[in-house]
Amino acid sequence: MEDYDRLRKQIEAEKPEISQRARAAFDNAKRTGMAPRTAIPALRHERKRQGLTDDEMIQRSGLDRDRLAAMAKRDADPTIQTLEAYARALARLSYLGIGILC
Repeated sequence: MEDYDRLRKQIEAEKPEISQRARAAFDNAKRTGMAPRTAIPALRHERKRQGLTDDEMIQRSGLDRDRLAAMAKRDADPTIQTLEAYARALARLSYLGIGILC
């Protein structure tokens, strides 16, 4: 029980610093956009939320089926051009740090 109390006090003491670092990281991500590894799942989620089919995504993005299918893979490693086309199709360029919505 003593270890638990000690850890709890340590966490409480460090909480303001942790919150400050988390806020700074969040603000930086908002300002600069998401890293590709973060943007890919966010874009997939947005596509699902919008309910867009493959054909609609192909039409909106200009991507071919192979590139679109590659974005669905867990280990996707698209080019920045593919990410931009995908984000533009979802009107979410802000995810990439471009700072505007189409």
